[in-house]
Amino acid sequence: MYYWGAWNGKDKLIFIGLLISFLLILRNTEAVQVDEQVSQLLQQPDQSKEVNFIVKFKADVQDQQLTQVRKIRDFKDQRVKLVRSKIADVQQLISDPRFEYLELDQQTTIPNEVALNPQEQEAEEIPWNIKKTNAHTAWQTVRGKDVTVAIIDSGVDYMHPDLQERVTGGHSLVDNDYKDLHGHGTLVAGVLASTINDMGIVGIAPEVNIYALKITNTQTADLSMAIAAVEEAVEKKVDIIVMSFGFPFYSQIIKDLVDEAYAQGILLVAASGNSGDTSMMYPAKYGNVIAVGATNADDG
Repeated sequence: MYYWGAWNGKDKLIFIGLLISFLLILRNTEAVQVDEQVSQLLQQPDQSKEVNFIVKFKADVQDQQLTQVRKIRDFKDQRVKLVRSKIADVQQLISDPRFEYLELDQQTTIPNEVALNPQEQEAEEIPWNIKKTNAHTAWQTVRGKDVTVAIIDSGVDYMHPDLQERVTGGHSLVDNDYKDLHGHGTLVAGVLASTINDMGIVGIAPEVNIYALKITNTQTADLSMAIAAVEEAVEKKVDIIVMSFGFPFYSQIIKDLVDEAYAQGILLVAASGNSGDTSMMYPAKYGNVIAVGATNADDG
């Protein structure tokens, strides 16, 4: 039996060097984390189908190094890429030591609702939700001035009479105009920020600034779009991020992103889901996100 104290200095250095080398090898051969949907894909009989994946590398990767996949888009975090690959190649991707996470680019959904038409209301009205929460009693001291809220949704109608003074900018990730063609983003913006102007309705914070981030013209959007939108909101140094979208499967990549935003002091809010039960979607389900559900004037 050998004792550490009996080893000479050279033997100790050799042993430490071998131990460090072993640990580095072990670290580089760790299995890539895959989500539930990727695991299900591997069970499908048709392995020739091409699908989009969101991947996160352990370090920055140059495009010429992406020999196993076809890159679709970059993100502000250079370690994250949207790529396309055959299901048959997934096993090879999982064994690639450069990858940290490998997730399917799942679909997110937003509620299928239409914004109120301000032309239908001649006089300004304080909505029931504001009265029920007594939010208007705070307006003498605070109305949201100098606070910027990024709304990640279907865009915002920046020509809306109740919103044109509140929308300070925006960006569409799906076309060249962040104007809302669906209605939900405008509805969310109206509930939050409709200005006091003797018409339409009043928002809960009628002097807040809105930065609109459009990720869809319909009721669905790819998760990769939502990730890019959250990245942009963080880069813009907004105070609050409202995420109207939701998705059913856990994503470590977007969790890392919302945790980063939270660490920078950004308040995060997300839709819990419109299923009418106690189930909750992501990202509302993450610990650093405030989950918001809907109700009516009768709490029904």
